[in-house]
Amino acid sequence: MRRRKVMELKNIKVQKAFEELLEEHKAKNTSDNTLDTYKLHIDSFMDITDCQWLTTAMLDKSFYTYFITELQEEGRKKDTTIASYCRSVRAFLYWLMDNGYMKEEPLKIPKFDKTEKETYTQEEMTTLLEKPEKGCSEVTYQTWVFINLIMCTGLRLSSVLNLQVSDFIKREHLLYVQKTKQRKGQQLFLNDEMCNILNKYIQKHDIICRDNVPLCRI
Repeated sequence: MRRRKVMELKNIKVQKAFEELLEEHKAKNTSDNTLDTYKLHIDSFMDITDCQWLTTAMLDKSFYTYFITELQEEGRKKDTTIASYCRSVRAFLYWLMDNGYMKEEPLKIPKFDKTEKETYTQEEMTTLLEKPEKGCSEVTYQTWVFINLIMCTGLRLSSVLNLQVSDFIKREHLLYVQKTKQRKGQQLFLNDEMCNILNKYIQKHDIICRDNVPLCRI
């Protein structure tokens, strides 16, 4: 990509540069959710640091230490959320450099150590995947089906909830996923056990296999 001539920082507002970045992402068909998250992060960055104009101070480590500290003191931000804010700001700064708004310099954003996520124990996983007893509630049964599906495929919950009955092709052991985080469709192969679980679930609810019929019934 051809770089622009580096402009005078004092003449450029951060908001103006960020709006140009958003337009680029829209042209690349970036999802609305991603754009909204990105805007939230950068707006918070400008608000907390009172950074309205592009400045070389934006490349200083102390600038971001202050930003992180303020996010932590809000008391509403989890470690993973703060790390996400930092990634957005870092990506924005690299974009500014790539497009000639700022000189290329090593970024000094401090690494934010995220708290390790708690994971399920083997015993807890066994309990989650254990088939519920006959006569259990509909919520319990459906939860078991979709926990198995998530564990089998690695899909996000949002992708699973968007599945339609017609996306499952039993005879070919295939599941077509229309909506993913990357907005690209996927074709997943299911093992025999998962195919049987889904097939019994569909038969139990007498769900008609056609387009626009959601797999999740609750």
